[in-house]
Order: sequence, then C-alpha cells, then structure tokens
Amino acid sequence: MPTFTYDGKTIPFEPGETIIHAAWRAGIEIPHYCWHPGLSSPANCRMCLVEIMPKAGTKAVSLDILEWDESIKDYKVVQKPKLQPSCYNAAADGMDVRGDSSAHVHEARKNVQELLLLNHPVDCPICDQAGECKLQDYWLEHGQYPKRMRDEPVHKPKGVVFGPTIVYDAERCVMCTRCIRFMDEVAKDPVLDMRERGNLNEIFVAPGRELDGHYTFMVDHVCPVGALTTTDFRFKARVWFLRTASTVCQGCATGCNAHLDYDPRNNAAYRYRPRENMAVNKFWMCDEGMVSYKQAHDNRVIEPLVSGDKATLPAALDAAARLFASVPKESIAIVLSAKYSLEDNWALSASSA
Repeated sequence: MPTFTYDGKTIPFEPGETIIHAAWRAGIEIPHYCWHPGLSSPANCRMCLVEIMPKAGTKAVSLDILEWDESIKDYKVVQKPKLQPSCYNAAADGMDVRGDSSAHVHEARKNVQELLLLNHPVDCPICDQAGECKLQDYWLEHGQYPKRMRDEPVHKPKGVVFGPTIVYDAERCVMCTRCIRFMDEVAKDPVLDMRERGNLNEIFVAPGRELDGHYTFMVDHVCPVGALTTTDFRFKARVWFLRTASTVCQGCATGCNAHLDYDPRNNAAYRYRPRENMAVNKFWMCDEGMVSYKQAHDNRVIEPLVSGDKATLPAALDAAARLFASVPKESIAIVLSAKYSLEDNWALSASSA
C-alpha cells in the first residue's frame, strides 16, 4: 500500500484518497469544518490547509504577500509557500505533508479561525453546541487571542424554524455547507441552499418547502457549530454533564450503531447520535431511530402490575405462578422484542431459564 508522511508520521492510503481522509482513518485529525468523511469535499472553509513539500529537484509553489516589518515600520513583500486544502488534494506515494509542524500552516489556521469569529455572536453560555463545538476546540488549539474587530458585527436571523424538528441560527453559521450537501447527497432531497455572499451568507429552505422527511436530525449532527439544533435536544442538557455509552438503536431491525448520551446523575437518556459502522448505517441514523431513546422512559413499566394494579414483586410472582400452574411447561414461551434493550432481554431470558 502506498504511503505518505504527515508531520513525520507514515500514513498508508488507498489510491485516489485525499490527504485528510487518509489521516482521519489513521486517527489523525487535520482541523476542518466543511469536510465530512461521508460527504463530498467543497474545500470552502480553508481550515484544513497543509504545506506540501516539493520533491527533490523541483521548486516549491510560492506566493508574494505583504508582511509588516517592525524595523522599517512599513509593509514589505515576502514569499510564502502556497498552502493546499487537504480535503481536495489526493495523497501521493512518498508525499511529505506538513501540518502542525509548519509555521505557515499554523498562522493560516489562526487567521481562518479569526475570520470565522469576526461576526460570530460568541454566545457559548446558551449554545447547545458548547462543549463539543469545533469553533471552541480550534480557538483553544490555534488561537486563544482576543477579538481585534471593534465594529458592530453583522446581525442575521436567529431562531429560524426550518421545519418540525430543526431550528437555525444564522449568526453562528460558518457556511460549511455540510447540511446542504447531506440533504442533496444522502437524503436526496435538496431542500437547503445558500444565499447572499461574503459575510451576508446564510442557509435557507427552498420557497414553499420546509425541512422535513426521515433524516432531518442529521443536518444537526453534521453541523460543526451551533447553527442547527433539534427541537428534541434544544436547551435540554449541557454536554459536559453527559456520559456516552455505545449501543444499537432498537427502533427497527436495521440495528444502526449509536452513541447514547445520558446524565449519570439521574440516569436520564437525552439523545442518540449515530456511531460509524460502514457495514450497517455508515455515518447516519433516521429521525425515528434518533428519538427511540425515549422508550427507556416514556410509558415504561418499572414496577410489578397485577390486573393493571400496582403490586409487590412477591405478589406478582405468586400471581404468575398461579396462572401457569395448570399449563404444561413445554408449552410456555417467552417472546423477546427488538424494541427492548439488551439488558431487558437478557434479564427476561435469564429469569426464564
């Protein structure tokens, strides 16, 4: 298998695979907003820029830029290497790629991050994405600088209802277009698009339509910031209080792999998130499956009932024994359900053994 190096680490790749995808498979995250392993690569956020070193005997592609020179108190022309988006460039055997180890790349990522935050409301205390937001992660990793712009930021629509399940905050949006591409490429319902240009950009729903269907929750899932939120999880919990368990969705027989986020303080389940399994559900889950976690709480029988009335466990067991007393043992069967949790089915089968 061909390989390339990223910051000195050898990474194998499949022919035609991009640099960022091969690095992602190897467990290395190149900072990004617009790229997603299950979607096309538009290369529009420029956060994944890398420096591709020239081969021996070739000259590096460079750009002339203006750089402030403190010694002469003026700008001067200097050259820097032309950085490349790793989500759009195919890996090549023997390629030497620099990311964190390149001062030019580090400066570029810092500048991209600052540009994205110029008009951002920075409303992290009330944002549902706080704690798992790429803007926060990359600011800590590549920035940690005060905001230099003193002008009034551009204000955009907030709390826009896209449909029965999704709410949009345009001021938080970084225009990565993941939601647009998901609806177009995966859901096959291109109901979302982008309008205006520059810092006036925003996502909108096609006139006469609303964002509905079987996969609307996924536009929230692929959003790297807090621009898209679901009405199901919106303002319900803070992610740093939640713990995650790997599970399988019990909504149907497909068996989508999922992450279950729950609060250990009260054992309350708050949401499902798809867990990657390329052989079953890839990166996605349907809306019905995403809300099936509620079955752990809603209308769940958690105490013994006899003829519809509450009873103690010994009384319930005695009542069951009387009902089955005259029934041949070999004719008794217990039916397990895919809608039950694995723990429920295990307890039922163990108790009947």
